[in-house]
Amino acid sequence: MEQSDQTVTWAFGLHGSLSKVVSQNFPQDAHRWPVLRYYDFQGCQWRFTHLIIILRDKVSEIPTQMAAGTLDASSAPSDEPSVENLNEWQSFLRAHFNVRPQDAVAIVPLLSNSPKVEEQWEKWSTSDKQLWHNQIEINVTQQFYYLKGFDMAGDFFLPPGYLFLADDCARFFAEHPDYGKNVFIMTRFVSGNSRARFGPLLSGGWRSWA
Repeated sequence: MEQSDQTVTWAFGLHGSLSKVVSQNFPQDAHRWPVLRYYDFQGCQWRFTHLIIILRDKVSEIPTQMAAGTLDASSAPSDEPSVENLNEWQSFLRAHFNVRPQDAVAIVPLLSNSPKVEEQWEKWSTSDKQLWHNQIEINVTQQFYYLKGFDMAGDFFLPPGYLFLADDCARFFAEHPDYGKNVFIMTRFVSGNSRARFGPLLSGGWRSWA
């Protein structure tokens, strides 16, 4: 199968995986989620063993395949993509291809010429499958933060399991947009202590004192 055909196969595969995860975890936001409605896609081969897939969010029209090619960058990680070096690879790909937070990017092993994602998936090792799952998680998280309007440059993040606080955080940032001046302090509340009081913290957040 030619690279262009593989690009189409995995572009729809990446889109399908993102759609499934978003619909299961964020059904209330699925209708406005980046790249789920309209996108362009692009493929780029690395060392003839892996394919880089990029989905670029856009406002309207049907999916369009952009020019493909072969990645020949001396700055690219030298080791084959793996769970262990995934952050390095994702950082490189996002910078090299100007991937925005509302876009998506993944790198997949080319072990089969089958036009079906399911058949190629069956040939992947357990580590290859885990690499795919981790990339989906990274992309969904990036898009989630973009959708909620969080400033990724400010290094703000919600720990795993706390994404349900996103709307509250978004409202907080609407009132206190300067991330560098926001502080959150929490102290133990002793039940029965009548002297315990709570009040607003300057520049946003809360403080507790006795």
